[in-house]
Amino acid sequence: MSILKAETLAALMAWPKTPGQAQQERAALWISPLNSAMDRYHINTPKRIAAFVAQVLHESARLGRVTENLNYSAAALIAVWPRPFPSLEAAKDYERNPEKIANHVYGGRMGNDEPGDGWKFRGRGPIQITGKENYRKCSVSIGQDLIKSPESLEKPLEECIVTGK
Repeated sequence: MSILKAETLAALMAWPKTPGQAQQERAALWISPLNSAMDRYHINTPKRIAAFVAQVLHESARLGRVTENLNYSAAALIAVWPRPFPSLEAAKDYERNPEKIANHVYGGRMGNDEPGDGWKFRGRGPIQITGKENYRKCSVSIGQDLIKSPESLEKPLEECIVTGK
């Protein structure tokens, strides 16, 4: 069932401006998977649709970024993750090193139990699934092995996590 129209999604992505070609193209790529997800998970009232679409557009930078951006300055690391980065000195060694940041802040958490898991299972997809355990749960839900192919969450295909198929 088509709950949301591509034109509406493009307009939301561009708001408060008029959608351009880029927004129209991204909306066309993602509209079917998003509608499938809304149908499957009963996101079918105006409030549910608004909340879901707002969260997707926020998490994915208006569907422009479906892989978590971890390119932080030292000051931003302290602001976002004060526990692992309690001082500027502690953050300096990680500054502008996304892979090192991911492995530090996500390592040993959310099912990430092997070296490099923080980076491998960083936030992906329109809703930014993060952590090996969440990738594993999504794998079961969609019948696709995201542990072996975590980059699959970046694709706006029907098999993508947002469809649940």
